[in-house]
Amino acid sequence: MPPVTAKSSAVVVPHAPKWHQQLAGWLVFTAMKLVTATLRYRWTDRSGYFTAGKPGPTIFCIWHNRLALSMVVYHRFVKPRSRGAGLGALVSASKDGGFMA
Repeated sequence: MPPVTAKSSAVVVPHAPKWHQQLAGWLVFTAMKLVTATLRYRWTDRSGYFTAGKPGPTIFCIWHNRLALSMVVYHRFVKPRSRGAGLGALVSASKDGGFMA
């Protein structure tokens, strides 16, 4: 029997979505666009982070059920006030993570 070796780390690619998952993703995206168009947002910067000029890169920690609305907040409030490279999200390589991606 060959010796057991530890797996080396490698890039994990999520499962490719099937056509019905792509359709569901598009429907969810469209529904979110419609819902976010009807919401009111108020930006309150209690820390003064954005009032002291253009801040540098920032990491926001958001739970998975807040991810969709956080993208709207980022594009409306953070992106115009920041010089960061952009928005990125870390999702799992599971089927759910592939659906979110």
